[in-house]
Amino acid sequence: MYGKAPSLPQAAKDNLELFDRFLRACDTITTTILARLSDLFNLIPGSRFEDKHHPGGKSRSTLTLFRYPKQETQDNKVGHNKHTDIGTLTLLFSEQWGLQVLSPETSEWNFVAPMQDHAVVNVGDSLRFLSGNALKSCVHRVAPPNVSGRQEEHRYSIAYFLRAEDVVQYKDSKGRVISARDWHDEKYGVFRLSHDESNSDRILTGGMEKGEEFIVS
Repeated sequence: MYGKAPSLPQAAKDNLELFDRFLRACDTITTTILARLSDLFNLIPGSRFEDKHHPGGKSRSTLTLFRYPKQETQDNKVGHNKHTDIGTLTLLFSEQWGLQVLSPETSEWNFVAPMQDHAVVNVGDSLRFLSGNALKSCVHRVAPPNVSGRQEEHRYSIAYFLRAEDVVQYKDSKGRVISARDWHDEKYGVFRLSHDESNSDRILTGGMEKGEEFIVS
């Protein structure tokens, strides 16, 4: 399946078995988490969270390698703007500092300490909507972990984004009934805007906050 994608770099094509094993492991971990959450919510078959993520279903689930290059000079465009993740769950692997989350208690940005052999699990917009807002999307960003505000070394992270099947529907932050595919495409379009433009659109943070103040409790 992956070998037919012409955009894959040669390093990926040469290691398809490794990538396939890793993707399957990530999928198993995330769907297991969804199953346990479904149990806690007493959901019945057909409405369980994992039922929205059938292995054979078409979705926007993806594995991404992020690289934040070292900076030689000061630049305020470093890192990744504040946002919530589009999909259901995110597994984030990184051994370097830089990830920050917005605290709903203090409205302050706090660094998440990296831990070797551990992954950070983020709740995304789709799980928030599927849970009727009981589970909240994680508002986060990436910023240099030093007083200079400059990226002083190359920073790498790997993220597996589990996303609901394209045809799954839910009520979004604007009260619209929308498909997972349409939510993905609309929000991805905001990511392509300039920093200032995307920052002014609340879809970037899933309607969770405004001016770094939480508006969803």
